Amino acid sequence: MKTIYTLLCACVLVHTLRGQADCFPPVYAGEDFQVSCDSSCTTLSAEYGQLNATNTYVISSIPNPAPPYALTTGTSIIGATDDIYSALLNMGFTFSFFGNNYSNIVVGSNGVCTFNAGSANAYCPWSFSAQCPSAQLPTNAIFCPYHDINPATCGSVRWSVQGTAPCRTFVVNYNAVCLFSCTSVQTSAQLVLYETTNIIEVYIVNKPSCGGWNGGNTLIGIQNQAGNTGFVPAGRNTGNWSTTNEAWRFTPNGAALNDLTWFADGVEIGTGDSIEVCPDSTTTYVAALDCDFCEGDGSDTCVEYNITVTTSSNPNSVVWNIENENGTNILTGNSNYQGTVCLDNDCYNLEMISGFGTGWNGAWITITTPDDSVVVDTTMFAGAIQNVPFCVDSFDPDNLDPYAQYFQIDSITLTVLNDGVNPGLIEPNNNFCVGSDAYQIEFDQPEGTWEADCGGCVDQTGIFDFTDLNAGTYEVSYSLPSVCGLITETIDIVVEAYPQININGPDILCVTDDVATYTTNVPNGVWNVNCDCFDAGSGTFDPQSADPGTYTLEYSGGNNCWTTVELEVVVEDLVVASVNSSPPICESSTFQFTASEPGGTWSSSCGGCIDANGLFYGAIAGAGTYDIVYDYSSPCAEGSSTTIQVVESVDATISGNTTLCETGEVLNLNSADNGGSWSAECGNCIDQTGNFDPQVSGSGNFDVSYAISGVCSDEDEITVNVLSLADATITLPEEICLDAVTYDVESAQGGGIWSANCLGCIDPQSGVIDLSMAGEGTLEITYTIGGLCGNEDSRDVEIVPCEIVVPNIITPNGDQVNDLLVFEDLEYFPGSSLKVFDRWGRLVFEEEDYRNNWAADDVSEGTYYFILVRNDGVEYHGNLTVVR
Repeated sequence: MKTIYTLLCACVLVHTLRGQADCFPPVYAGEDFQVSCDSSCTTLSAEYGQLNATNTYVISSIPNPAPPYALTTGTSIIGATDDIYSALLNMGFTFSFFGNNYSNIVVGSNGVCTFNAGSANAYCPWSFSAQCPSAQLPTNAIFCPYHDINPATCGSVRWSVQGTAPCRTFVVNYNAVCLFSCTSVQTSAQLVLYETTNIIEVYIVNKPSCGGWNGGNTLIGIQNQAGNTGFVPAGRNTGNWSTTNEAWRFTPNGAALNDLTWFADGVEIGTGDSIEVCPDSTTTYVAALDCDFCEGDGSDTCVEYNITVTTSSNPNSVVWNIENENGTNILTGNSNYQGTVCLDNDCYNLEMISGFGTGWNGAWITITTPDDSVVVDTTMFAGAIQNVPFCVDSFDPDNLDPYAQYFQIDSITLTVLNDGVNPGLIEPNNNFCVGSDAYQIEFDQPEGTWEADCGGCVDQTGIFDFTDLNAGTYEVSYSLPSVCGLITETIDIVVEAYPQININGPDILCVTDDVATYTTNVPNGVWNVNCDCFDAGSGTFDPQSADPGTYTLEYSGGNNCWTTVELEVVVEDLVVASVNSSPPICESSTFQFTASEPGGTWSSSCGGCIDANGLFYGAIAGAGTYDIVYDYSSPCAEGSSTTIQVVESVDATISGNTTLCETGEVLNLNSADNGGSWSAECGNCIDQTGNFDPQVSGSGNFDVSYAISGVCSDEDEITVNVLSLADATITLPEEICLDAVTYDVESAQGGGIWSANCLGCIDPQSGVIDLSMAGEGTLEITYTIGGLCGNEDSRDVEIVPCEIVVPNIITPNGDQVNDLLVFEDLEYFPGSSLKVFDRWGRLVFEEEDYRNNWAADDVSEGTYYFILVRNDGVEYHGNLTVVR
């Protein structure tokens, strides 16, 4: 059996001088064959093509130089335009040129093609005289041939991609294109680039001369990016020459890039064109050809990433490259672009370059994984060069083909023959269960030896015993002697455990529930349920079609080891837990909610305003309407909800003056909240607007109440003090004796202020008149009591000069006439003292503040002597006769 894998890679092959280059030949390890077990050693040899690097080339002339493709093949480019490069063209494969990999190319109207993406849609120079190599010529270019031609006048320029991977070609046709200034003659030529081999072929059908224009200069050849290395066929460097039916091949001739590695059953055993092997059993060998020139580990280790590039305007000014960390170019393009690139797990740099050298108008670049995960999503703003580093890691090395890093592989199988000995073990056609009955293993030839990795589980007759064996895979071998030694065959006995089946689904359903689905961890089993409510095909239970009760769900499964499990499902009636309703409550009140089913949970839209026992706190909730929810946790129960209205608390607090005068104006009392009623113990002294009339109440202390009733109620009471009008009445005689010095004016009520029409003649607090300051005349006395119920009185008094009149006899006989010892005008001299002596000089009466009040009590008739001392020190004395 032979299997060939061909992996895409930029590598080259040395070709012989023949016609069109062939595709790279596959590695060939030879045909399968047999060997004897006693002489199995043999040498394996493989054929394969040689690959070379592209840093240098060999030029060869192609015999029979007919172009391999018709000159009319392909899509027209350039159009009716002279001296211009095409847009950036996608070659469809990776091509190596002077050691760099490219997937895009630019075709010039003057017979030159370049891998410089920045030349896309740019000017294609026609005037040149330098010899190749030269930086004065287009660099990184193929001259095929390069001379001034004009497709705008006649002829066409076309391009195409031919064939299938890995043997595709990129073809450029210049068909009957007029020479500039010599339009009567035309050039026909073809450029062919080969995938995988990286061979370049230039076919010239006709190349006439036009010596009168640009010296007729024409060039066939190739040169690198720097313009310092080039390859030109003899006689075909820059000069005036012509030719027909000529073709040249540029074949990479750098260092050899590939080695052959040999594997035996996936294990490397050596390298080289051939290898000696000595198999002791049938073995498959693989010859694997690597390619050091290839980037990465081979096409199987990279992931195709999507690339989209767009610009707002002037798209041809944008050129971009994706480079690896070594600076090697992976992919080049311009805008607008949409394609893919295969990238290994690594870090890269996205470089944006201005195609015109003056920047661009902005470009948007997106790189995504095959599943559309974004790797790069950036806007490159106007500028000459910008770089965006990024890393990718989408490739999973666990999925790597062991030969993915190799360019080509081929396999060969060596079958080792013995002397006809054949154990002939036959694999059982099914697995077994733990505890199964003993099994007789089938075999062809007797007298062999049995062994197993489970010890004594197999006897020497091939009977396998499952006693005490756990689930697992057990290897059993049977060996027979032969000329080449023991021939051993092995089989696996697979012992399965009875599965632990879990039924997943609810064990309680309500008669109102939707259909429930039951699943198990062991698929492809069988349901058995004693109810039409269960669909065994889908594993669904419809409780709405079942009566309340208990149902047994039985499930059997397990492939070879059948197991049955059961799940009891209870279908319950729906229970609704109702709650009581609440009347509106006051903000300061509480309300006890109750439910018909205990054990639920209370909650409310006002947060913590209801406790776990259903007690609602209006003070926590505040005024408003709130939802009350009772959640009942039983599987087949529904909670209930209601609302409660909390009314804002009222405040009957009375404010206002509580003291007023009985003659004052109406007092308006205010309450914090309106809506209540007023009352007072003084009856109609207050109305329902809170107006208190002191003239109705009269003086005194009166209790006033204000009460608000309703959902929220409150009451307040204050005491209103109605004061009597002060009595400022002055008591004065009509005259006051000037000799009295002072006079103490009396009033009905104290606490007032005294004043008079004389400056400083009366004490404002005591009302004492200084008669010497008042002088003779009319004195106006005013007494003023201030305050809420103050009053005022005024009196006139005459201040006259006067003297105390001294009596000489009294008759204290009780007839109310002259019964007292009276000194006339003594009242004007308060504080005067009196002493009375008998005729023997004994003191019989004495008083410091005499007020004309001695009635001669306790003394007999006779003559007495008195001494009266006025308050101003003036003394009166004389004899006094007492007659009864």
